Amino acid sequence: MKKILIVMVSILLVNHVMFAQNDKSELVDAVEKKHYWLSSEMVNKFVTVNVSPEIWTKMIAEPSRPVGITSFGNLGYGIYQFLDNTSGTTLTKMCGFGVQDDKVKSNKPVCEDQIKESSGKINVTVNAKNVRLTEDSYMLLMKAVNQIYYYFGKTEGSTGWKPKGKTLSFVINSGTSEKDLGAKWNPDFSVFTITTSPYIEVAGWSDKLENVFKKGVNNY
Repeated sequence: MKKILIVMVSILLVNHVMFAQNDKSELVDAVEKKHYWLSSEMVNKFVTVNVSPEIWTKMIAEPSRPVGITSFGNLGYGIYQFLDNTSGTTLTKMCGFGVQDDKVKSNKPVCEDQIKESSGKINVTVNAKNVRLTEDSYMLLMKAVNQIYYYFGKTEGSTGWKPKGKTLSFVINSGTSEKDLGAKWNPDFSVFTITTSPYIEVAGWSDKLENVFKKGVNNY
C-alpha cells in the first residue's frame, strides 16, 4: 500500500512540474512570436510567473494588447539591457532588438553562453495567485511589471544606477487591499519587493515605489 501511495504521489508531482513548465513555455512562445528570441529567452531564464488561472488565460489569449504579453516582452528587453549595462555582456548588439535575423542566428551560441554565465545575477518573480480577475486588477499587475522595466531603463550609460549587491531580485506580490501598497529592500539590498494594490489604483503609487527603490542602488 505504501509503495502504491508513493508511486501515486510521484506521478502527481511530476504532472504538477510538467504543467508548470508548460505554462512557462506558453508564455515564452507568446513573447517570442510578438517580440523576438532574446526577449523571450530573458523571460525563460530570469522570470517566474505565479498568477491565477484566470489572469494567465487572459494574458495568453490577448497577445495584441499593449499590456500582458507586451509587458513581459518589454521586461525581457529590460533584463538584457540591465545585464549589458551592469555585467558587461553584449547581448543587445549581438542578438537584441533590431539585429538582423541572420546575424542573430550566427551570434546565438555566444549570446547563449553569456546568458548562462549571467545565471543568478537577476531574476523577477510575479505573484498574484489569489487575485480575482477584473480589468483593473489585470492592468495594475501589468503596471507593476512595467515599473520594473522602467527601472531597467535607467541603468543605461556610465551614470546609470548599479545594484549594491552581486545579485538582484525583484518580487511583485499582489496585496489584499490598497493599504498594502508599498515596497521594501531586504537588509543586503539584494531583493526588492513590491506589494501592489490589487483592485484600486492609488494616486502617486509609482513615485512611492521609486523613492524606496533608489535608496537601495548606487547612482540612481
